[in-house]
Amino acid sequence: MRRTWPRDFRKTTSDSNALLRLAYKKYPKLLEALDNRPVAYNEQLDYVKKREMEGDLFVIAPKSTLQIKRVEKDPEVIATIYMEGRERALELLDDLKAFLEL
Repeated sequence: MRRTWPRDFRKTTSDSNALLRLAYKKYPKLLEALDNRPVAYNEQLDYVKKREMEGDLFVIAPKSTLQIKRVEKDPEVIATIYMEGRERALELLDDLKAFLEL
């Protein structure tokens, strides 16, 4: 599994939900899903951590938060983040080989 946030990252509820409530008040199921999003996300992280601890999953995660937008268009920024990910993967290569029993 590959992650774009550090291992200790957890989602929290957002203050922007108040604005979303006004904009999407006709869509209560959407608002419910948005309210539950941090809980569901954090449950998924817990599942991944559990599977990793059990030895069923190998996780490659950045050491710190990546400085990139959700939709990045700057080729230099994209190249920098790519190189950070590549370097991190190389750091973990021996551990990955051991996990894969190569």
